[in-house]
Formats: sequence, C-alpha cells, structure tokens
Amino acid sequence: MSVTKFVAYGDSITEGFVQVCPGAAPRLATRWSLPPGPPGPRALAFEPRPAPYAPTAYPLKLQELLAARYAGQTIAVANEGSGGEEIEAGAQDLPRVLTTESAQALLLQEGINSINATHAAAIPIVVDGLRTMIREARKRGMAVFVGTLLPERPGGCRAYDYLDEKDDIVMANIQIRTMVGDEGAVLVDLYQAFNGRTATFIGEDGLHPSAEGYQQIAKSFFDAIVERLEE
Repeated sequence: MSVTKFVAYGDSITEGFVQVCPGAAPRLATRWSLPPGPPGPRALAFEPRPAPYAPTAYPLKLQELLAARYAGQTIAVANEGSGGEEIEAGAQDLPRVLTTESAQALLLQEGINSINATHAAAIPIVVDGLRTMIREARKRGMAVFVGTLLPERPGGCRAYDYLDEKDDIVMANIQIRTMVGDEGAVLVDLYQAFNGRTATFIGEDGLHPSAEGYQQIAKSFFDAIVERLEE
C-alpha cells in the first residue's frame, strides 16, 4: 500500500452516528440532534473537532477493512467529521486539519447540509467548496477521494431535500462527478451505491445512514483506495 495515513473529512455523515427522529427512543448514543425544522447556516452550537468516535462511523470501519488487507502495515484513518457543518465552513477549516493530521490522503464527503438549507441555490456553492478542498489537498501532494452526496429517504423527519419538492441531490451529484474528474481526484459514487437501497442504508430520519449504510460507505471508499493505491 503506497499510502497508510488517511483523513476522512466532512459533516455528520463522516462523524458517523446513527440518528433517530425527535421523540424516538435512541438506538445509539448521539452527539447532537437537529430540531424538526430545516437547518440554517450553523444554526446549532456543535462541539469543535475532533469529534468523539462513533462505533458505526465509516472511517473506523474503513480502517478495519484496510488493516485486514494490509496486515503488514499500520493503517490509520482519522475521523474529522463535524456534525452540522456546511460546505463553506468545511473549506475554511480544512487547511488546519490537514496540517494537524499530516495525512497522505483525503477522503472527502460533504455538502448535504448546504443543500438541505438552501436547495438548488447551494449547488454551485457545494461544487466550488469541494473544488477548493480538492485543490488544497492536492497542492500538498495528497491523494484525494471524493464521495457523491447520499440520497435521502422520502418521508424521513430530516429528509430536508424534499421540502422544495425537487431532488436537488441528483443535480448536485451530476456537477460533482464532472468537477471531480476535471480536478484529477478519485470519484467514489456513494449515491450510486445507495440508490435503490435507501430503505436499508438510510436510517429512519431519512438523512443519516444506518449502521449498514456506514459499512457500505466504508466498503465503497475501500474499493476505490485498493484500486488506486495498492502496489
């Protein structure tokens, strides 16, 4: 393996807790919960990075997969997920995180909070923010893997993308796929991996993955990493 130190960067989907709807009995301890309305920019006071580890988080599951395949190497996948973060805040904080972690590869999955907040108007902001983060990592000589936005499950209490009666995630991912290719990063098409299986891979809130969904994210990044970085 040519790279052994990874940093997974993003919002609550990277942070990795399974979420339930307000009033439901919790299944796993959660670090935060959203109110029943659509989120606004940094509407809640979230704890600063680094987040506590979630047992379901994809970075932890990915590290387990990599460690099993490359038993002769020490593989580390840092979890730098920050719940509630929107894309502009993520782009601003990334240089600090990359300097702190000194990783060799960036795993990036971010943007859904911005889409949920302002829908189609956020698409160019999300694409530009991801582009900025890709370039920040690549100028440091890092390999970059970028996940598409996950589908949401209609009817969930946090499936905010559907509030405008349009699937803005689909349109955002079309532009993300093109931009990632143009920037020379590796596309990890998480949307495609989840599409048609949201009942299994997306939890009851309609936004966050289930435990099985987090495992699928880990497997998707794992497959891309093996294909690109195995020697």
